[in-house]
Amino acid sequence: MEVNTIFDPPIFLIQELTLLGKPKWSRSAYNIYVAESFQEAKDGSSQAKLKTVNENWKNLSGSQKKVYIQLAKDDKIHYDNEMKSWEEQMIEVGRKDFLRRKIKQPPLK
Repeated sequence: MEVNTIFDPPIFLIQELTLLGKPKWSRSAYNIYVAESFQEAKDGSSQAKLKTVNENWKNLSGSQKKVYIQLAKDDKIHYDNEMKSWEEQMIEVGRKDFLRRKIKQPPLK
């Protein structure tokens, strides 16, 4: 298997980031819905369950999806706060090489 060095970091880098406690990505509304609904799906195989959950997601009304969208927004805020704290910790220990190149500022409301 060929490794795409632009998008796929080497395994040792992923392991090092994990050991240093880098926060995991925030989840999308769909990811939150799947995690919540997958165990409740009654179909036998994992593939059949995922297909059922995906169809149920497509059939959700906008107001039902808003709950998951809000949870995803909250998760993103939590992730951004964790990343900021983690990056400050990396600066303290002299690992500026792990900092994001440009830290996104939240939009003004």
